[in-house]
Amino acid sequence: ARLRHFRIRGGMEIEDISRVTKISPNYLRYIEEERFADLPAPVYVRGFVTAYANCVGLEGKYVAASYMKRFDQGSRGRRKGRFFESR
Repeated sequence: ARLRHFRIRGGMEIEDISRVTKISPNYLRYIEEERFADLPAPVYVRGFVTAYANCVGLEGKYVAASYMKRFDQGSRGRRKGRFFESR
């Protein structure tokens, strides 16, 4: 929610962030909506969130650290359901 808030406050659209960061608009939307299942591997997500945060004037490494905690929690349930329960 913080990224979206700062993007809108800065008068930017998703496409503006995409042009600057070279990140797919879809991934930027998924990040804003915390659609963890639709995001790529964590190493990419961390980079995407860092770049997005820097682009809207936030401290990227801190925003990414906070985001990745939620991403890891959201991914843990997804991994468990896909790999462990099916065996």
